[in-house]
Amino acid sequence: YTSVREMLLEENRCPTQYWIALLYLGITRGYVEVVRVLVEECRVEVESVVMDGESNTPLMIAALWGHVDVVRYLVERCEVVDLEYVNKNGDTVLLMSVVSGSIETVEYLVNIGVNVRVKNKYGNDALLVAFEHQHYHLVDYFSTLKQLYEQTMY
Repeated sequence: YTSVREMLLEENRCPTQYWIALLYLGITRGYVEVVRVLVEECRVEVESVVMDGESNTPLMIAALWGHVDVVRYLVERCEVVDLEYVNKNGDTVLLMSVVSGSIETVEYLVNIGVNVRVKNKYGNDALLVAFEHQHYHLVDYFSTLKQLYEQTMY
């Protein structure tokens, strides 16, 4: 093969499990072009794929790894991606992105309107998750958001 694209597109070469494994690899490594080829040309339906035993979606895995380009691609290209989907731990894509420590990913998600007040099944919100993972830049960010939110409430 002269390119990964050629290999991926060879007709009837790979079973669905192979596509999902490649999708997982592309997402965790931040290979947005691999993800794009799988979604657009190989027709892998990322909206219906659960990536692991925690019921994480491809979007959640990309957020967990802090790959803002992959997150942006999945949100903008896959119209039915559920931004408020909750995994087995009650985590959303925002809470997963906080674990990564990626301010770019967190800001992108906040700017497109994810619920910043969501809590997981343990009662942890984004501010507490940031603190638990020692991402103090995100603690500052969410503290500022919380203050702004409280000011607009009154």
